Amino acid sequence: MTGLSIQVLADFYECDPNVLDNEDLIRESMLEAAQKCGATIILHNFHKFSPQGVSGMIIIAESHFAIHTWPEHSY
Repeated sequence: MTGLSIQVLADFYECDPNVLDNEDLIRESMLEAAQKCGATIILHNFHKFSPQGVSGMIIIAESHFAIHTWPEHSY
C-alpha cells in the first residue's frame, strides 16, 4: 500500500427501514465497530431527521466513519 490509509465506500440496498431510522442503534453499532477495530475515538455526532433518516459521523484519530440513511428507499 502506498497511501496512509484505505477508504471504503459501501452502498447497502434493501435494508430494514426500521433499522435505518433508529439513531440509537446506528450510533451504538458504529461506535462498537470503531472500538473493535482499535480506532481512537475523538468525538461523535448523530442526527435523526424528521420524518425519517439518520446521518452521523465518528471522528477518530486515524480518520472518520460516516453514515447517511434513507429509510424511505430502504437505502
